[in-house]
Amino acid sequence: MAWLAGQGFLQRTHGGAVRPDTLPAPRFDQKSERRADEKAYTGQLAANFVVDNDVIFMDCGSTVFAMCPHLRQRTSLKIITNSLPIAQAFLDCPQITLNLIGGELDAVR
Repeated sequence: MAWLAGQGFLQRTHGGAVRPDTLPAPRFDQKSERRADEKAYTGQLAANFVVDNDVIFMDCGSTVFAMCPHLRQRTSLKIITNSLPIAQAFLDCPQITLNLIGGELDAVR
C-alpha cells in the first residue's frame, strides 16, 4: 500500500485507502443514500442470520446500518458497535443491550 500511495494511486486513510479523486471522504448520510435500495436489501438478508440472544458486532458502515430496522424486532440481542448512528438506532429498544466502544471521532464538516 505504501508503494501505491507513493506513486499517487491512492491516499492512505485511517483503516484503509481511497482513490485520491474521492477526497474528502463522503459523510455517512451521503454514503447511506448511495445505492440505498441495494443496501436495504443486503441489510435485510444479513439480519436474517441474526437470532435472538446473539451477540454481534456492527461496524460503522452504511450497509451495516441498513440492518438496524430489521434487528429492532428481536426480543433479546446484544450489539457491540463503534458507530454512533447504529447506537442511536437502538436507544429506544430496551430488549437490545448496547455496548459502544471507543474510536475515532470524525468531526462534522
